[in-house]
Amino acid sequence: PNRLLMHNGEINTIRGNVNWMRARQKRLVETIFDENDRPKVHAVLDVDGSDSAIVDNALEFLSLAMEPEKAAMLLVPEPWQYSKANQSAVRAFYEYYSYMMEPWDGPTMIAFCNGDKIGALTDRNGLRPGRYTVTKDNYIIFSSEVGVIDVEEEDVAFKGRLNPGRLLLVDFDKHEVVHNHMLKAEIASELPYETWLKKHKVDLDLEVPFESKGWDFETVERLQKQFGYTREEIHKYRAELVRGKKDPIGAMGYDAPLAVLNERTESLFNYFKQLFAQVTNPPIDAYREKIVTSELSYLGKEGNLLVPDTDALNRLQLKHPVLTEAQLKVAENGPFRAKHLSTVYSGSLEDALAVLREKAVEAVKAGYDILVLDDSSLRDEPGYAIPILLAVSYLHQALITEDLRQETSLVAKGGEIREGHHVACLVGYGANAVVPYLAQETIAALVEQGELSGPVEAQVKTYTDVLAEGVIKVMSKMGIS
Repeated sequence: PNRLLMHNGEINTIRGNVNWMRARQKRLVETIFDENDRPKVHAVLDVDGSDSAIVDNALEFLSLAMEPEKAAMLLVPEPWQYSKANQSAVRAFYEYYSYMMEPWDGPTMIAFCNGDKIGALTDRNGLRPGRYTVTKDNYIIFSSEVGVIDVEEEDVAFKGRLNPGRLLLVDFDKHEVVHNHMLKAEIASELPYETWLKKHKVDLDLEVPFESKGWDFETVERLQKQFGYTREEIHKYRAELVRGKKDPIGAMGYDAPLAVLNERTESLFNYFKQLFAQVTNPPIDAYREKIVTSELSYLGKEGNLLVPDTDALNRLQLKHPVLTEAQLKVAENGPFRAKHLSTVYSGSLEDALAVLREKAVEAVKAGYDILVLDDSSLRDEPGYAIPILLAVSYLHQALITEDLRQETSLVAKGGEIREGHHVACLVGYGANAVVPYLAQETIAALVEQGELSGPVEAQVKTYTDVLAEGVIKVMSKMGIS
């Protein structure tokens, strides 16, 4: 099934990668093909193929508009946020394209060839080995292990291994082996990415303190009951999370009844289980290997991956996807148009989703580049809240179907959100950012009641940061960095 590459490993993010490529498909096809050829392209990716076949589809398609080595750098980028190993121009290249492309992440060794060039690339964690030997009579031998082909030591000109995230290229036209630093420096110098970032990057001060709504205890408690909070999780889990400043340690052997078999109503989040990486597809140690992790998320319209310009930077880069309402207000007052869509309804849930879809599509076509799915009006009006995970995933897929997903970003402002697992589900199913407003108000109430000590703003910030760290913990267990 592979036309351009050979792949050893697994792409652990494949479902999300497929959805986002589907979202970009119309724009990418319109950029590459003329009006006569566009109707012939029905799908960029063959989703019935293996992860290797799908990444081959993506690399082949991007290689229609750029050199395959550059396309490989976009699909499997090096860590740039915390690592200073690369030149600043190369880090700027990776940061720029992070505004428009998410990594295809997992233990990966890719070798590719288009007839003129042959290259190889390792994943950012180096979880798949790659070794090469260059002989004096101009042969290059590349494989996962040493000794696949016997070469006399006196015939060896050079030996090497591909370090994590490194790229190796053999250019048949130039008759040379191009090594990682030289190759990436050349690609990064094609456009002034570093200058663009310095001049055009949206820079808003999100270091604003939490602002409590000032709700009385009865209001907070009523909403907690509506969203299924329990005393045990408030006092034994949430309070301890803030005191310890870390997500409590969980066990892989979770023996609670499956939500689908429970006679009582459960949160939609409980119907989803986290996958665990194991054996040759290992979990990541996010604490000791923080250099390879990334919590970044973006708000605003996504640029055209194949037409790089400064307009692509008209997005807000978030350090992590969990926000307070005060931070969301700062983003809404920036160079963006935000629209709040209420997810509170009465009557049929199916009808409510149809109305929500209609309003969302109308808002995106009107130019709103941030849609906030908001159930906070439940405080003042009767009704029910559409499960926030259902609302986000439904709109994410609806906007993909309408070819509008790139034109906006989705923010989940939900009272149901209160755990790292909840945030991970929402991000996995299409949310760009999350505002757990009721959970944050709950922390503020615990401070006011004396159960937590210290300023309200500091304790809510601790809770918000720990939630974001919980997402990294979930990703790490799944082998995603």
